[in-house]
Amino acid sequence: MRLIERYLLREIAGYATLGFGVFLFILLTPEVLRLSELLARENVALQQMGKLLLSALPAKLTWAIPLGVLAGVLMGLSRVAADSEVVALQSAGISPKRLLRPVLLFAGAGTLLTFAATSLWGPLAARTVQQLQTDLAAGQISYEIKPRVFDERLPNYILYIQDIAEGAARWRGVFLANLSQPLNPTLTVAESGLMVPDLEHGVLRIHLSQGSTHVYSASDPERYSVSTFEENVLVIPIPKRAAGVETRANALLGFGELWRAGQSGERWRSARADFHRRLALPAACLGFGLIALPLGLLAERTGRAIGFVSAVMVALGYYFVFLFGDRMGREGNLPPGFGVWLANLILLLSFVYYFFYSNKLREGHGLLKSFAGIRSKLTAAHSKTPRRQPLGAQTGNGNPALAAIRDNGWFPLPRTLDLYVARGVLFHFALLLLALLLVFALFTVLELVDEIAANHIAWSVVVRFLWYLLPQLVYWLAPLALLLGVLVELALLSKRNELVAIKGAGISLYRVAVPLLAIGLAASAFLFWLDLAFLPSSNQRQEILRNQIKGRPPQTIFQVDRRWIFGEEPRIYHYALFDPGENLLGQLNVLEFTAEPFTLHRRLFARRAHWDSHLRAWILEEGWERTFHPDLTVGYSRFIAEGHPELTEPPSYFQKEVRESAQMNWAELGGYIAELRQSGFDTTGLTVQWHKKFAYPLMAAIMVLLAFPFGFTLGARGAVNGLALGISIGFLYWVISGFLEAVGNLGLLPAVLAGWGPALIFLFSGVYLFLRIET
Repeated sequence: MRLIERYLLREIAGYATLGFGVFLFILLTPEVLRLSELLARENVALQQMGKLLLSALPAKLTWAIPLGVLAGVLMGLSRVAADSEVVALQSAGISPKRLLRPVLLFAGAGTLLTFAATSLWGPLAARTVQQLQTDLAAGQISYEIKPRVFDERLPNYILYIQDIAEGAARWRGVFLANLSQPLNPTLTVAESGLMVPDLEHGVLRIHLSQGSTHVYSASDPERYSVSTFEENVLVIPIPKRAAGVETRANALLGFGELWRAGQSGERWRSARADFHRRLALPAACLGFGLIALPLGLLAERTGRAIGFVSAVMVALGYYFVFLFGDRMGREGNLPPGFGVWLANLILLLSFVYYFFYSNKLREGHGLLKSFAGIRSKLTAAHSKTPRRQPLGAQTGNGNPALAAIRDNGWFPLPRTLDLYVARGVLFHFALLLLALLLVFALFTVLELVDEIAANHIAWSVVVRFLWYLLPQLVYWLAPLALLLGVLVELALLSKRNELVAIKGAGISLYRVAVPLLAIGLAASAFLFWLDLAFLPSSNQRQEILRNQIKGRPPQTIFQVDRRWIFGEEPRIYHYALFDPGENLLGQLNVLEFTAEPFTLHRRLFARRAHWDSHLRAWILEEGWERTFHPDLTVGYSRFIAEGHPELTEPPSYFQKEVRESAQMNWAELGGYIAELRQSGFDTTGLTVQWHKKFAYPLMAAIMVLLAFPFGFTLGARGAVNGLALGISIGFLYWVISGFLEAVGNLGLLPAVLAGWGPALIFLFSGVYLFLRIET
């Protein structure tokens, strides 16, 4: 390999590593949050965590490697072309065809790695996840059970624990309802209990002590059976649930098995499309590398920024065509193979046209001339755009920094220096935020592509879903984009020696931080307003559309059939239906308990109960009352209609809103937490989210504070190093945030620390580094 090939490969590899890291960070962030939650549980072994992390990688590498190749070739060649090194090569008699050698070599390596991820590592990872799911589900359930909370994860059971001993080993006060017959649930009450997972048989064994079982038939109220026990063991199947990584049926099949599955059967089209996908996605590395060659050379006239813009646009165009062809193939409108390969075919034809049929390669600037029309338009538009001139050019003074702040101290604002720095930060912030939004939207659609095809979802629905998802993405990504924008702008100021001029004029670098901190505080205020006024409604709509895409039944925001509710006193309400308009309860059971020992003291049943607003009491109709005494005798009486003023919970108590924290602002979430806590539901996780609604918007200002010292440290090394550092800081924040949130959700950390912890850690780090700047 000659020197020129090694030089170009080194340039491409550097940018490809940066692009690959950015895309892998975006793809792995949801998985890291899930794994952080698992890591917070004491019963999850580090070996299992390692297997889960490795199992999540192949599916993400399938998308990240081709995009890394595209970014590397485009940005690498753009840098070479922008510095006129391509002109120098051609002047030395080196044909543009020579540039194909390192590009094809690098893209070929990416193709082999992606093929290994799709066809070798992918099926192995899917089978590993399938083996871990049962083990993890058992451990999570036994550890996640919380006191005074209705747990509905056990198949056909409702579990309520009065108290849990230290270490989550033994329960005190156990209530278990078997819902195999929903209108006649079998109730088990015990003073103590213990759950033991039996992984060999895939079951949970619940050992109960000192309790009783109540069996009732709604068709014959006179029949009521109460049996007591010293020890009792209930065997319940372990529920299956994904452990952070979802698997599809075809993902478990090897390469040959997938081909054979596509030869017959009802889902042969899906199997054949998945088979071709394992080949087409690796081949995209070659397609990206080839089309990136002419696009990268555009930077000779339009600047190296064209590489970044082109990478985003090519990726969006390719994957849009890929999703379209993949769906057409699965639905039968195109052959599955042709549909999956359609995007690659377009890339190949585009390259062939520009590289061979342009008939320009025999000239010195053949590839550039083939893009003359595009380049001229870009250049014309670029020349019309007002450029941000250096500080010296703005003032006409020989000392630019001194002229920029002439006759000013720290106040008032703004000054020329403030406007100059703020304009650069805002430009890079807007550019990077737009790029991050496009990439996140792209990967969101890629994650849902199977559901879109399987459920025949119209593209208009997908577009509406992305539209309502956009505000949430802005809320999530704005702090990261602002961090990157500050790092890039400071790197450019340092590279142009403008920071040296400012310091040489006797101006403290803290003065430069004033407009940046003002931008950060303004961004924090905007994010808080966005979450307060706009996000709740948009998140409700995008969740409805997401459920439609995934084929789930529509979920209403207002749900009135929560059938198990803990009352204001030690009592449990269970009912079949609730009519909020008429204030009626149907098939009502009221269970009253004694605390010491934990036993069922009284049970009321009514076929119908209505609220009397004048008496402020429930009127129970066509029912009975049973009282259970310590000597095992049972008192029984029937009634036609009877008032029970001791049941003080009004109809509004049973009308609970079922909403995610993202679908409420801080005031609504606070009221929701108070209602659920009174009803016996766990509010630990919601309380953490309530604190995060105040803490997360402040991350915009904190990120600016943290970026300022890092920007000076790495400024001389260029903007690329600033981007890499920003991505690393963002990834670290999401890891810390996810872990502390998981620990807080488990009650192992106070909710206020779980919500504010990441912000405080980064704030103290930023202040410490900020005060150590050599100004």
